[in-house]
Amino acid sequence: MNYKMERIFHPIGHGAFYTERFYEDGNDDPLFTAVYDCGSFSYGQLKGIIDTTFKKGDKINLLFISHFHFDHISMVQHLKSRCDIDYIIVPVLSLSTLVESLIHYAIIKTGPSLSTNIVTLLSDIYNRNNDRIISINRTDDEIPKVINVDPIHDELKGNAGRTLTNVIFHFRNWRYIPFVHVDNKAEDLLKEVQKDSHFSGIDWDNIDINALFDTIKNIDVKVLKDIYSSVYKDEHNSYSMPVYSGLDCKPQCHKGCHKQCEFVAFCHINCLYMGDYDAKSRTNYDNLKDYFKNYWDRIGLIQVPHHGSEHNSDNKLYEPNKLCIISSGRNDRYDHPDQATIDAIMKAGSIHMIVTEEKKTKQLFKYQLK
Repeated sequence: MNYKMERIFHPIGHGAFYTERFYEDGNDDPLFTAVYDCGSFSYGQLKGIIDTTFKKGDKINLLFISHFHFDHISMVQHLKSRCDIDYIIVPVLSLSTLVESLIHYAIIKTGPSLSTNIVTLLSDIYNRNNDRIISINRTDDEIPKVINVDPIHDELKGNAGRTLTNVIFHFRNWRYIPFVHVDNKAEDLLKEVQKDSHFSGIDWDNIDINALFDTIKNIDVKVLKDIYSSVYKDEHNSYSMPVYSGLDCKPQCHKGCHKQCEFVAFCHINCLYMGDYDAKSRTNYDNLKDYFKNYWDRIGLIQVPHHGSEHNSDNKLYEPNKLCIISSGRNDRYDHPDQATIDAIMKAGSIHMIVTEEKKTKQLFKYQLK
């Protein structure tokens, strides 16, 4: 049976909020909805876009969270209050990534109400308090596990704090494939934090996340920045979870499997959402490409990692004939996107598009599927 999909890169500035909705031909009620990230520094604007995009009680089947920084999760709790979300798919939240995230919130001086919402979300994930949250862990398994999400596979039902590895979420002939690669940076940061006298009162064996955040946000920001930069410098966000969203393409692409909007000559239906993944590291890039080796040559649409920062993407990421979407602020606080990233995309023979807070920068793609 024919159906269609609409993919939107929403204009929310420095952040990420991307939606995909599938429809039967002739029916305006979505068959299936997936969302990748829900956060922005322009969180008031994002709230308005959420409320415009989704009616109260609308169904979201899968919400993917790339990582736990403010500009990627600041409005997740609002989205949860607005919509009925079946499953939230996250990279596994270790103690080290929890501490890294909490320090990040304190450094950017997150407001009290948003901090409460975010810490509540992290508590649910870390303490496995919500059976709708599924953690994805790293794996060296060779054979991926395919889990149907229409209807929901029994394996996803009633498993509080479920952790999965090497998994493919399958809807009709569509696939969502998350990838988690974790390096030792967050672990190194945790060691530095545990040695610091400001954290001497923390019981690391029995973490109270609210108490830990209270300690962190009362430490001078310069001290936190010094601890953070002693480990990360310009290299960070490598635990971000990319997700492949696209057709279950065979080794030889079958013409006629879909019809895309008339925008560019090359196929851009298969998308790789990158979050803030560090693809500048040769190891990280090679691991990413190897994990998606069966799909890599048919990825035509790339969400450029870390809002176009030159520190997060290798030039090899932008092969010829890619459509590259950059989410950044109109007057971005970090001056993203970097010109070096734009130059690399153009030199590779690909096209870049910058999505800011301006409504006219919204990117909507429509695909007719079979």
